[in-house]
Amino acid sequence: MSGQTPRGGSLSLMRGVGFVSVVVWGLAALVYVSQWMTPAADQGGSVATPATPSGQFLAVEVRRNTVLRVTADGAVVVDRRVEPGEQLEWKGVRSLIVEGAAPEALRIEWNGQRVVPLGRQDEPRRLVFVDDAEGLR
Repeated sequence: MSGQTPRGGSLSLMRGVGFVSVVVWGLAALVYVSQWMTPAADQGGSVATPATPSGQFLAVEVRRNTVLRVTADGAVVVDRRVEPGEQLEWKGVRSLIVEGAAPEALRIEWNGQRVVPLGRQDEPRRLVFVDDAEGLR
């Protein structure tokens, strides 16, 4: 009776079932993590247009009331309190500066990629976007 459990089942069968369950859980965890790391645009969120040939593309979606100032190529284009639901876009500029009182109140996409500033999200931030490729043309 070697190789069998007291109930008569095969020890190798139990090991096989255990291995399969570990593989299934591992795949489930991998799918979960890949969805978590995928940009929101791929999960049904707003879809940003990629960079235009003449510069950049920046999209800002306002999630809650906050103060926002945006400078495009040295000219202030927004300097006011913005409301939830507003969607603002800029295309084809060489430099953009986004200053927000609370970054967590904004959803920012630059050239199709979601931007989340490092550090505390409840502190005022100044984000600078520059078209570095312009000098290579």
